[in-house]
Amino acid sequence: MRRVVIDVALVLAVIFGTSSTKEARALVNTDPVVVAGRLTVDLYRWYAPVGLTVYLKSVSADPARERVVEIVSQIQRADYEGDRTALNQLYEQLVPFVDMPELASRVRYWRGFAKWRRTINGFNETATPKELAEDLTEAEGEFDAALQRDPGFVDAKVGAASCLLNRLFLEGVFVNEKDPAHLKEIMAPASLLLKEAAAAAPDYPRLLWVVGPTLEHSSGAGRRPGQSARNLSERFGCHPGTQREHQRFAGSDLGRT
Repeated sequence: MRRVVIDVALVLAVIFGTSSTKEARALVNTDPVVVAGRLTVDLYRWYAPVGLTVYLKSVSADPARERVVEIVSQIQRADYEGDRTALNQLYEQLVPFVDMPELASRVRYWRGFAKWRRTINGFNETATPKELAEDLTEAEGEFDAALQRDPGFVDAKVGAASCLLNRLFLEGVFVNEKDPAHLKEIMAPASLLLKEAAAAAPDYPRLLWVVGPTLEHSSGAGRRPGQSARNLSERFGCHPGTQREHQRFAGSDLGRT
């Protein structure tokens, strides 16, 4: 009988909740299989839904937690599909969980996210300015509540800043305010939130997505393509990224959220 040897390539995908690929590398380099050379490791940065590590750390079956995760997934899908009605319904469905001690900040964030993205999608539809403003106000309140529970929550800071800036847009401030010093003063609360977010996560895609249009609105016409991105580091301390990075982000699912 002839012996047949089948060469099988084993491919594994592992998610690490670390702040850098360097930390992840230090972890995998201690794995006996990697040390023995049986597996090689390629590491890539991956932007996950906010709060994912909290959900993954849950070791017990918790119906309330599972329901929150389910609603969050539905919010993400409704945003991707531009379903503003569903976003409103899902916002209400999170009400029973707003005081869960372990997840309160994330539940409040996702309620804010639902209203925020309902507004952004509404700009492309027939929603009235009054309706958009009401959604922004409710979203901002939820983001503020999330920050009260977790002051370092970058996603909530970015969302709150976007709500503030979009309200200024709806009110015509960027068009009608001719005094740069006064405009800077009006934008100060949002600018502070963005600076704090940039200090914590300077290359976070959602931060860049919010800041880019803001610079365009507040600086007026006549800017060269890419100039806003370069000024991110000057005004908010963000890493401006390359043109290719911005194009890749704009075409990704993250660019829609």
